[in-house]
Amino acid sequence: MVLNFWRYVAVALLALVAFGVSLKSEMLYDDQRAGRALRGVEGFADLSGWLRQPAPLRQLSLMLESRCGVQSNLGRHSMNLLWHAAASALLLALLRRLLARRPAATWAAGLFAALPVGASAVGVVAHRNEILGLILVLLACVAWLRPHRSWLAWTAGGVCAALAVMETSMALLLPGVLAAYELLLVAPNQPAEARPRLAAVGIAAAAVFGAQCGWRAWSDTHGFILQETWEALPAWSEWPARIVRDWPS
Repeated sequence: MVLNFWRYVAVALLALVAFGVSLKSEMLYDDQRAGRALRGVEGFADLSGWLRQPAPLRQLSLMLESRCGVQSNLGRHSMNLLWHAAASALLLALLRRLLARRPAATWAAGLFAALPVGASAVGVVAHRNEILGLILVLLACVAWLRPHRSWLAWTAGGVCAALAVMETSMALLLPGVLAAYELLLVAPNQPAEARPRLAAVGIAAAAVFGAQCGWRAWSDTHGFILQETWEALPAWSEWPARIVRDWPS
């Protein structure tokens, strides 16, 4: 038990050390824009305002930090770093269960924690939704990737998958991971149950894909879009006059 605890501590510390340089980063334009988008939310109870945000959980975390006095560059990036460490530890928990607690699980989680594949998500506060989406995807995997799933496991995984869809398109990986688990690990040992389980995977895949399409359509139609003046494209009829006017510059 003690050895297992130190495995998680080692992976989390590796994530903190590997990306500790991000604490020196400044707040980029995207970070400032994400903070300004919170003007569309009147408070924690404003459900309609949260549903109009591009990444509700990221925005909720930013508002919680502001209410707790964490508004400096160091504070914002420290929270990103802690979220990355939590995701690395959660990945280790999932891999240890899938790989029968072999050392390969620790090595794989350590590589994820240290490799720069997540540099953008960790180093940019506005990209925190990618880390939060990954945590939700891993939680859905913890609920769904098991030999025997109850209605409670399906419900918990479905809630995590729905929240992940609202944060990042990474949630579309869930059906593929679930199908690979069924075909490679479950079907060889339980061939009689392979067909109904794969049918359940198909239903889950359709639900995740439909939720992703529905959320994107809702965001494009009703979402709070903070458009800058230089992002507003002029009408085609205005282009000739603009070219003549701006030609000397």
